[in-house]
Amino acid sequence: MRYEKEVDVAKRTSLSKKLRVKYPERVPLIIQPAPKCSHLKLSNRDRLKLVADKNMTTSTLMWLIRNEVNIQSHQALFFFSKNTLVVCTQKVGDLDKNIAEDGFVYLDFSTENAFG
Repeated sequence: MRYEKEVDVAKRTSLSKKLRVKYPERVPLIIQPAPKCSHLKLSNRDRLKLVADKNMTTSTLMWLIRNEVNIQSHQALFFFSKNTLVVCTQKVGDLDKNIAEDGFVYLDFSTENAFG
């Protein structure tokens, strides 16, 4: 189930505010499979709550997630934020413009056969 539907808005907002105060140089992220990619699972959980450094590139974040998701070596991993493809060279801090009403940045991930 999607995190937005599982946890009420007040609780999510409270949590994101606490995280932003405690870690001002970081961005609170919720990373989960794209809605049509239910076959993708993070190891032992449906989603990943992460507080990432604003200076981290999204390619580094992709590397971290690729190690958590059981995907094959010929598949490419893609991130989407608000139905927009996230560029690999983009900094996580730049994703803050895609902040949701509850204070989190939601990243959906998907795979595509790309390497042969």
